[in-house]
Amino acid sequence: MKEQLDHLIHLADDPRVTLQIVPMSKGAYQGNMGAFTILGFDQGPDAVYVEGHTSGHLSEDPREVRGHTLAFNLIRGAALSADQSLELLHEVVESL
Repeated sequence: MKEQLDHLIHLADDPRVTLQIVPMSKGAYQGNMGAFTILGFDQGPDAVYVEGHTSGHLSEDPREVRGHTLAFNLIRGAALSADQSLELLHEVVESL
């Protein structure tokens, strides 16, 4: 586990990566609904890819994309800041 956390800390140094952790103390939050990826394109409609237990679903339906965009923003609102998240990772690594 320490190596995985060290890898996340290393990734967080990349300016293209924003790592934010939702602490367990938040309880239930929008991210509990499952994994999804919002795909934005310069040309063509945005899309959302929703992962399931055995398959995935790709949708360009604007309502579905908006719904997942809202969920993403709510998740970020529940998360620690990037700096706080990195501090937490360092604390956990030091405790191992």
